[in-house]
Amino acid sequence: MAIGAAMMMLLAGCGDGPGNEAKNSNGETVDTASVAPAASGCPKAPANAPTIQGVAIGMTGAEAIAALKCADAGYRADYAPRSGSGVPWLPDGTYMRVSIAGGRSDDKWQDKVNVELYGLKGEERVIGVSREIFFYPGGQPLIDKTKEQLAEKYGALESIAPPEMSSALSEEIGIARDNSGAPLPRTSDGRIPGHCWGSNGYAARDAQCGVSISARIGIDSSNPRLASNMQLSLDNGSYAAKVIQETDAKIAATQQQAKNADTAAAADRTPSF
Repeated sequence: MAIGAAMMMLLAGCGDGPGNEAKNSNGETVDTASVAPAASGCPKAPANAPTIQGVAIGMTGAEAIAALKCADAGYRADYAPRSGSGVPWLPDGTYMRVSIAGGRSDDKWQDKVNVELYGLKGEERVIGVSREIFFYPGGQPLIDKTKEQLAEKYGALESIAPPEMSSALSEEIGIARDNSGAPLPRTSDGRIPGHCWGSNGYAARDAQCGVSISARIGIDSSNPRLASNMQLSLDNGSYAAKVIQETDAKIAATQQQAKNADTAAAADRTPSF
């Protein structure tokens, strides 16, 4: 298979299509990114929405799993909840499902996808997507061809740091936008600000941020024209902040209702000492 064709397979998702408004369990209209099923059964992202392996910001957890399996039939993808610090308890006493893990491997590359979720069970929404590919000898693409394929899929991505600040081990390209859709201005040292990109599997959660895409392409030390790995991330900080705020408010309200019910039930109790 030609390197260009191989990268097309790696970077392709399920395609884009029109979205529409949805209603939540209370019958309220919500402005999250709605997803319509394609004729093939694959979830379709809203028109012009960027995706990683078919997964777009705003999809439900079920749609994200379906999109991953549609993008690559070899993917194993399912909910993979984190536990411990930072994972909210739900009113029913269980942990929130906050991530989906997917991946596949063969003798050419290893491919891992992490989808971060937030929301009550059945209402989870995608707030960030990241993908990491490790290329093995014999499956390494040209760095220039990799960048061309990224530009075809996401549009022009800029160098994140000036050449004199860039690492000899990788090329970092991306675009970070504010919540109005305008590119973020560079910092005084010439870097694109990084607070609108997620890190270590966590989505960006900044209300001032809009859609941001970054790609870190590892350079093979023995052949600088070849990529050794690639890390992609897709975020929308303002959307993530909104989903988290609304979900936390629902959880707090439900917990308060339970406390109020307990208090009311105790009102007629007469303790005996």
